[in-house]
Amino acid sequence: ELFVDNVPNSFVVRAAGGYRLYTNADATSGVKLDNGDGAWETQSDRNSKENFRDIDADQVLKKISALNIQSWNYKAQDPEIRHVGPVAQDFFEAFGLGSSDKYISTIDPAGINMLAIQALEKRTDELATENKLLKQENEQLKEELQIIRDLQKDIEILKSLMPVSFTDKP
Repeated sequence: ELFVDNVPNSFVVRAAGGYRLYTNADATSGVKLDNGDGAWETQSDRNSKENFRDIDADQVLKKISALNIQSWNYKAQDPEIRHVGPVAQDFFEAFGLGSSDKYISTIDPAGINMLAIQALEKRTDELATENKLLKQENEQLKEELQIIRDLQKDIEILKSLMPVSFTDKP
């Protein structure tokens, strides 16, 4: 009964060995679902890619922070079934990734998020280094302040032992 198509207009497939779907003749672009997997894997072999470019990670963070990310449902689904993320038009405008402003490939947000995480890790390292230096400086200033306080106490003791006040004029 598990593989009986009991929902009108549905498509049920069983492939115990997994799935491979290629979108070009030489099978260098596509997705797979291995036996027992629950999520598609996108082909991402370096040898199937070209025209690599670096991206400014700080700019990506700024674009993400400006991106309108909301919870929503598809009109064709029950309103109780919720999703979260940007709309394709906003994502495409911000990053220029994908084939159109109507779709978001699952690989692009994953890459954007990884780049943003790298930028945040770099900032975290920089802030940790700065924090360490500030703590060291603060400890040094505390030590110097204690020396000054000790000297002030010594001066007060010396003043109390002297018969003439420093403010008295001869």
